[in-house]
Amino acid sequence: MSNKTMQKNLLITGKPRTGKTTLVVNVIRRLDLPFCGFYTSELLKNGNRVGFVINNLRGERGIFAYVDSESDIRVSRYGVELDVLEAVGVSEVERCSRDHEPKIIVIDEIGKMELFSEPFKQSVLRSLNSPFPVLATVMGRGDEWVAENVLSREDIKLFMINVNNRKQIEDKIVRILPGIFREIEQNLKVI
Repeated sequence: MSNKTMQKNLLITGKPRTGKTTLVVNVIRRLDLPFCGFYTSELLKNGNRVGFVINNLRGERGIFAYVDSESDIRVSRYGVELDVLEAVGVSEVERCSRDHEPKIIVIDEIGKMELFSEPFKQSVLRSLNSPFPVLATVMGRGDEWVAENVLSREDIKLFMINVNNRKQIEDKIVRILPGIFREIEQNLKVI
């Protein structure tokens, strides 16, 4: 029996606009597995990005960053609505972590806007520490909390994507994630 830590948490990183969210959504669509959590999408107006929408996998959604937001929390030109993030995203991740049925927890993304929320940070840690696999996107560098609490973990496998390798990374995750899920599912049945 090996003492090697299972890399059950698959994290995707890369520069902005390289397709991290697209990759996550494609993996969800391609695999017939129980996914639970949230992803973000751009809010466009006349072809220009004006904000971000948070979508949980049960169909709830809300605008959590917007150029015209009056929020005091600002990232670039966007005001960040932490109450929307917590109501739609964090509450869903918490529900996923508490539920005892095997599933894959999706967190898109562990990024600058989301890290203003202490409940978000705690839900990320609970998910990574849960018995369930996590599929997440994460900012690559520049945040001490992410470096210390997420990227330094032994149970993560980090994929660095760019526009040229995104499809290959997606295919690799589609190949390995079912095996990770089945192994964890079997371990949970033993307990």
